[in-house]
Amino acid sequence: MALKRHHLHNEKQDNQENNPSKQNIINNEKSKRENLSLSEIDTLTFISENFLRDIQEGYAAIEELKQTMEQIAAASEQSAGAAEESLSAIVNIKENAYKMEAETEYIVKIVTDLRELLLESQDSILDTQRGMQQSSQAATQIVQRSEKLSEISQEITSAVDIIRNLALIALNAAIEAGRVKEQGESFNIMASEIRLVASKSNTYAQKIATVVDIIEEKIARSKEDILSVKKEMEQSSYNADKSAQKSAQIIEFMEHFVKSIDALLANIKKVVKEIEILHRGAETIASAAEESASAVAQITSTISVQSTAFAQTEEAAKMIQDLITQFESNDKKTTAQELATAAEELSSSIYELNNSMEQVLEALEQIESASDLAKSDAIKNYQVSQNCILYINEGVEKLQTIVEQIEQITKEFEEILTIIQTVRSSAQKNYNLANERHNDMQYIKSKILTLSNLIRKIELAIVQVANISINGALEAIRLGEAGQGFREVSNDIRELAITSEDDLDKIIEIIDAIQEENDNILVDINNITLIQDRENDKLEKLHIELSRNMQNFNTVENKIKNFLQATQEMKQALEQSNIASGQIQEAAELSFTNASQSREAAKIIFEITRKMQTAINTINNFANKLER
Repeated sequence: MALKRHHLHNEKQDNQENNPSKQNIINNEKSKRENLSLSEIDTLTFISENFLRDIQEGYAAIEELKQTMEQIAAASEQSAGAAEESLSAIVNIKENAYKMEAETEYIVKIVTDLRELLLESQDSILDTQRGMQQSSQAATQIVQRSEKLSEISQEITSAVDIIRNLALIALNAAIEAGRVKEQGESFNIMASEIRLVASKSNTYAQKIATVVDIIEEKIARSKEDILSVKKEMEQSSYNADKSAQKSAQIIEFMEHFVKSIDALLANIKKVVKEIEILHRGAETIASAAEESASAVAQITSTISVQSTAFAQTEEAAKMIQDLITQFESNDKKTTAQELATAAEELSSSIYELNNSMEQVLEALEQIESASDLAKSDAIKNYQVSQNCILYINEGVEKLQTIVEQIEQITKEFEEILTIIQTVRSSAQKNYNLANERHNDMQYIKSKILTLSNLIRKIELAIVQVANISINGALEAIRLGEAGQGFREVSNDIRELAITSEDDLDKIIEIIDAIQEENDNILVDINNITLIQDRENDKLEKLHIELSRNMQNFNTVENKIKNFLQATQEMKQALEQSNIASGQIQEAAELSFTNASQSREAAKIIFEITRKMQTAINTINNFANKLER
């Protein structure tokens, strides 16, 4: 509040001019006072009364100064408290910002490593797809070879027809031997040998049929299982391609993810940069509040000095009044000395007032400067806080985008892991089935050897029967007409031997063909088992590596969620800092206003001391006249 200055009017002179009785009294006293004019006595009276009025006005100015200092002190305390809150909020923001900055770099590293792993795994999965396609092609060849092997093996049964013909010949030989009776004793012997050979050959033929049936059964089972393997591998190839496509999608997602993280990091760095400005501003405000409080303390301490000086001035003024009323009764020299003493006390008090007021003005200037600085920095800090809030809001939007990207990546990643595990399980199943069929093919290989041995035995039996037929033909010639029937049997045996030789050669070729196809199937199965075993091991390692990195990525997800919480805390702290900036600005304006009002009070006191100093000069002159 501004003080209203009261200008002193020369009421005393007006009263003297309008009051004849008082004027007469003064005129009478004038004649009694040597060396003193009426105007000098009135001036001294005026000075003493004016002193008392000025002193009261000075007291009012000091009271005004006290009140403004209390308000400035309260404002400084408010500003210091707001600055402390702002600094606390800033420290919290900086901690979160620096932590987020460090964590963001860690996240980028994890995502980059995962992206590199996915690029490698994509190549590996595509290699698996090619391996599954190769295995599927091998399975197709196995199926085709199995069908061919089944067809070829059925041709071996023609050996049974040879044995059936041999049995018929043995029966005819026995009949012819019985017809010639004693003359055909040798025929009976040959017929028995033929029958014995036919019986053994029949056993061989039955074994051949059994072996062929076993081969057929094994081939049929292998074909069925290989078809199942082929179907599994086709599905695995499809799944591998699907996994590779998902890996490509995740890699693309991660590229966007890294860009989002980079953008978030850029925002965080902006916040960090702005927070440094905010921090410096808050420290400046705190320092200004401290400086203002120090200045208030200094002014408060001078107020007591000023009050004492005014009290001394008041006593001196009253002393002068007493001297005026006792002027006639006192010795002039004594009066002069007392006036000089009063003037000296007044000069000392005025000196103290002037000195203290200079300190007050200096302190007020310090308060105004601190208030102006605090206000300027509070306005700047408010704007900086607004910028930071804008960056934080942008960061929150980016974080929400990142969370969505993480959810999408996690979903795709889990699907890839599921697919890889499915392909791996399929590869293990295919490996086991192929191994079982490999054992079947090895078993067939051993049975092919058995077939070869049986065919050789049949071949020997035919040779043996052919030799017997030669002896039978010679015996039939010896008997003449009686041996005609046996001669025909011998011819049949010879013809059978000739045709059997061709048939057996054909069967051997068939067995060789079976052996070749079986060996080719074994090669194809070996290829399948090798590929499936390789893919199984590779996919197992890939699954372990991807799972481990997925755990790291889950850590990223948790950190991003923590980021959201941290950004909310930073935003709240910035809003708190904004409120503090407003309080500081309000306190600074109040301090500046009160300092300006205090300056007005100080000017009043300075004006009072100036007037008092002029009056003191008059008192000294008056005292000097009295001494002469």
